[in-house]
Amino acid sequence: MQVQAFSPNFISYSRSFPSSDDTGLRSGVIAIAAARSAGRAAERPDPSDDAYATYVRDVGAQQRLSANDSSRIRASVIGAVRKSLPRLADPYTAQMTIKTVLDALARSPTFRDAVSFGLHHHGGRPLGEITYRSEYAHAPLYPFADAAFQNRSGGGFPIDTQRASAGGSGDRNDVRGGALVTHNMAAVDEAGRPYIDFTVAPNADSPYMPLWQEGLLHEIIHQITGALDPSSNEATTQGPTELLARRVAREIGLRVPSFSGYAAPERSAMLSQRDASALRDAIARNGSADGLMQRLELISEGRDASPDFRELRMTAAA
Repeated sequence: MQVQAFSPNFISYSRSFPSSDDTGLRSGVIAIAAARSAGRAAERPDPSDDAYATYVRDVGAQQRLSANDSSRIRASVIGAVRKSLPRLADPYTAQMTIKTVLDALARSPTFRDAVSFGLHHHGGRPLGEITYRSEYAHAPLYPFADAAFQNRSGGGFPIDTQRASAGGSGDRNDVRGGALVTHNMAAVDEAGRPYIDFTVAPNADSPYMPLWQEGLLHEIIHQITGALDPSSNEATTQGPTELLARRVAREIGLRVPSFSGYAAPERSAMLSQRDASALRDAIARNGSADGLMQRLELISEGRDASPDFRELRMTAAA
């Protein structure tokens, strides 16, 4: 679901689950090849058109990343995540962010082409300038949450007054009720600096980990290429961002579900399941719902939590 393309504060609200249909990407290849055969340069497609995915790859491939480029970008990614620590939920989420991005940089030709596209300012932003956040919102108050997701818990709870539990008793504080939602978006702050707001990472052995990684890559693709999500709500349209993210996921060996299109209802349901499961995992691995919720409250209010994650340690020890 698109929020507002390249507004001062928002780029997209993303539901990043792949489809097995590469029709959009193949169509883009055909269109660009036809332009070349006619002796003219391929025109820049609209960033919401599927053909834009091929355009990104084609233009990015013209300036391949050098070994020095890759080394510098790796260091800048690590530095950007470290800079993000006061806005990330826990150390594990920071670690998995670094791992996912560096894996893609090392193993995916498509991702490297997209990074080159952004590095040379063809419409995106340099990868190393992106920071990361783990902001959550109270579902009934969050305008982009699905009605079905909002209603599962009977109204949810504000994270600044209630504490989530990992239990399954049906209590209104049960995070499985879906009362908390994360924004899952690529955006820029008031100073125009790019960031990604994304759900806390699930555990490494979670079946949702590949979905989390693909979703993170989807948001990064938004930032580094300027690609948008589909401008329509057709259930069979992928959009260039999803086409690129899905291709990167395949190249680094992620196995993710296939859906008919970007707006397919099944994707919304899977997104809800992934994010709720990830939050339960985060509570369990940090040993305290109170500690994690205290930290998320600060982050979600736009404030810095401690860069050393002391909120988690102090509450767990109490």
